[in-house]
Amino acid sequence: MRYTNKEQLECLLALDMARENNLSVLDMVREQCRIEGDRKRMAEVNSAVELFLKDKADMGIAKTSLRTLRSIVSRFAVVFDGRLLDEVTHSEIKQWVQDIGLATRTKNGYVKEVKNLYNWCVREGIANTNPTARISAYRPSIEELEAKENAKEILTVQEVRTLFANANGAVLPRLAIMLYAGTRPERESASLTWDNIYMDDGILHVPASKAKDRRERYIKMCEQLVNWLAYCKQHNLTLPVQNWDAQWAELKDTLGLLGRWPNSCTRHTFASYNISKYGEELTKNTLGHGNYEMLFKHYRTLVHPHEAEEYFNLNLRCEQLVA
Repeated sequence: MRYTNKEQLECLLALDMARENNLSVLDMVREQCRIEGDRKRMAEVNSAVELFLKDKADMGIAKTSLRTLRSIVSRFAVVFDGRLLDEVTHSEIKQWVQDIGLATRTKNGYVKEVKNLYNWCVREGIANTNPTARISAYRPSIEELEAKENAKEILTVQEVRTLFANANGAVLPRLAIMLYAGTRPERESASLTWDNIYMDDGILHVPASKAKDRRERYIKMCEQLVNWLAYCKQHNLTLPVQNWDAQWAELKDTLGLLGRWPNSCTRHTFASYNISKYGEELTKNTLGHGNYEMLFKHYRTLVHPHEAEEYFNLNLRCEQLVA
């Protein structure tokens, strides 16, 4: 076999380079062949994102979760369009998140979803490494901490008393469940029926089909909730509550919070008072969290123990409050 002058020159240059680095020319070529082989099976970011989202949809991820996931990883795909997954570095991902100008909590959410994308791609064999593994969680700034401390996230005991005082009979079962069981205010609270409540056992059952994470759980009801539901059942109040949205808006308006209602306010309210009175473990299990991370990050507004006692011992007489 004859070699061209160019090929002979390249071989000599490669040999010189190998000698300078104390390497074997053959080993260098083998390594490059391996790299090129890997590249052929590696996916580009765009195609990987499409496959990832399709798989999540096929697996039955909740629509709201899928919508959030799609928004984040699609933005990632636009920025790194045409790049192979393994070509994107952790520094580039950090810079991308930083440049968007997000709050710390949202930054961590973006990193989490991109990390999930890469973990899936590694399992599928279309990526070798996950660059986000080297990205630590962002810590909130002093300004963000101060803003959080000043923000309204839970209801005061007086505000809870006002809600019950102004609630008509129809909304009481769901209102009591949200404030004294901490069920998620939309999907879980809206779909619970009396069949999910076992008064004799003092427990409330959240079926997997109604839970956000598709995992069923039992909630041990506190005495306050048992008393409210016993009254509601005695007066044949229905679950689920009909015409809830309009009546709920009226109740929010009594507190002057219509249009300014904090996110998941009733769930945050329950969690904060419940931690103070009954501890972290029971609260975590009641909320349906698999670990303490979510609880400590998003559901822990500090309340004084005496406020928690007052919350769970509100002196409310149902006969006076229900029309």
